[in-house]
Amino acid sequence: MKWYEFLISTNRKNEDLITYILYDIGAKGLEIVDRGVINEIIEQKDKWDFIDETLQETICEDIIIKAYFSEVDDIDLIKTTLNNRIVDENIGLLSINVVDESEWEDNWKAFFNTMRIGENIIIKPTWENYLSKASDIVIELDPGMAFGTGTHETTYMCAQALEKLGVKGKKVFDIGCGSGILSIIAAKLGAKEVIGIDLDMTSVEVAKKNILNNNVSDIVEIRHGDLLSQITDKADVIVMNIVAEIVADVINDLNKYLTGDGIFICSGIIDKKKDIVINALNRNSFDILEINNTNDWICIVAKRR
Repeated sequence: MKWYEFLISTNRKNEDLITYILYDIGAKGLEIVDRGVINEIIEQKDKWDFIDETLQETICEDIIIKAYFSEVDDIDLIKTTLNNRIVDENIGLLSINVVDESEWEDNWKAFFNTMRIGENIIIKPTWENYLSKASDIVIELDPGMAFGTGTHETTYMCAQALEKLGVKGKKVFDIGCGSGILSIIAAKLGAKEVIGIDLDMTSVEVAKKNILNNNVSDIVEIRHGDLLSQITDKADVIVMNIVAEIVADVINDLNKYLTGDGIFICSGIIDKKKDIVINALNRNSFDILEINNTNDWICIVAKRR
């Protein structure tokens, strides 16, 4: 399958907004890379389907956000939408590349290696070898086209929160589960039941494969759906790693899905927008237990009153 790789060069202050726009129009996966990639793009401009020739001279941005759409998507509409909402608003510059799925996978695999997050959690690509210690909780992961390798600050902090909180014997909902990484971590930390939900069907398929690879299919169920639309019962813990505006909106209905003393872990929140989430938590009778910050990304842990 062919994939369209949309690259948006921007400043970090616009990262949260652009990420929200990309997910809003159906991006199948996101990747954030630093400013140095721009020079590589210019040097190889003959290989690109479309590129702004003034890119190198006119920008001082420090990140590139890569978004992936499949060949079955309406690429012309997506291009028009991004030009209207991002380029015309002067919050980013756009480039587009067409890549084969196998080529895309080979490229990103070079940058995804075994890593430790939290005290004992090890994220191991399925294609790498790792000699584990007795205390290690090893997660076998192949993200494919889904979001979630554990390398992003938001995923890292959510995993840390799950480990610190302790979910043994608890029921967990993972909203926007992506590759299934947080669902698997919860299961391996001893959760009795985990339900992961994602709107993107590619993510659902990838997550299901990762669940099988980690032998937790008896604990974790992956569902296709929009946020909490596929949930009819309550969990002891809900973890949600999306963006501030969506997190805040979900909080308004969260009491329907959390037990009386349930815990809510949320990230995907840029520092300047943390008050949007904090205010929503306060309005809906949540006590904030922790606010963690890594590189301007926020993770909040809250509890129902």
